[in-house]
Amino acid sequence: MQTFDDVISMWPTAEEFGAAVGVTGLVARQWRRRNSIPASHWRAVVDAAQGRGFESITETALTNLAAKTAANPVTTGEAA
Repeated sequence: MQTFDDVISMWPTAEEFGAAVGVTGLVARQWRRRNSIPASHWRAVVDAAQGRGFESITETALTNLAAKTAANPVTTGEAA
């Protein structure tokens, strides 16, 4: 797990991830595209991940991903 996209992709679809964490599939796809999950949703992500047996997804792991993402932002080609 190197990116927030990787976290979301652990579920079969964005819709399933979204349902597990309390957002729509559209929101989940936007997070994946942005390579970001808002910190306000991390607890739901961790709880859903633990429920599926994804032990590597913890709040600490998400914090580390956020720090890594901030230090090395992914360029998507979109205008700022």
